[in-house]
Amino acid sequence: MAMAMSPEVADEIRKQMLDAQKNKMRPKFDAKLEAMYGDKRKDNAKVQDIERYMQTVREVKAAQDKPKKQLTSLDRRRLKKYSIYNLKGKDRLTTPEDDPRLMRYFVPIEEMLDAVFDAHIQAGHGGNSRTYKEVCQHHSRSVCHAMFVAMCEKCAYKQKSTKKGIVLKPIIHSQMNSRCQVDLIDVQSKPDGEFRHIM
Repeated sequence: MAMAMSPEVADEIRKQMLDAQKNKMRPKFDAKLEAMYGDKRKDNAKVQDIERYMQTVREVKAAQDKPKKQLTSLDRRRLKKYSIYNLKGKDRLTTPEDDPRLMRYFVPIEEMLDAVFDAHIQAGHGGNSRTYKEVCQHHSRSVCHAMFVAMCEKCAYKQKSTKKGIVLKPIIHSQMNSRCQVDLIDVQSKPDGEFRHIM
């Protein structure tokens, strides 16, 4: 007899499974990001590490606190590109929008996997296009969604396998039952016990 599980317990189990899946992907994802952005100049990269990100947060805050007449051209550029929004007790770089629903968050490279993973789950393992749309709803840019989707085991499993064309040639002969044909069917991917072929 199966026992019913409370929704809270089911949600907690699901969260633990997703965290385990994310942690399993992290080393491979980080290695690919490092290969992609490791040789870039730190001050000119599309993505920022957490130190550079926090430095930018401090610089934008300082620029927001200055009177307009004391702003330098660099301060004006920062304020045109970034705004600060406090999300769950953390200051986040966002696009400067008046409506919080239109804001797009900038994410440091260390949190990139979390952002893309959550968006990919929200898209229901929907591939590149749906993951990109989901990422763009909340984040300023997605530089690695395609790389993430290529690493996702569930998405790889969903991909259609290439099917080899099966050519059947009928046996044509003048006398009945003078020849026969035996087909060997390969079922190695789903064996029945120790049996992997059907004759």
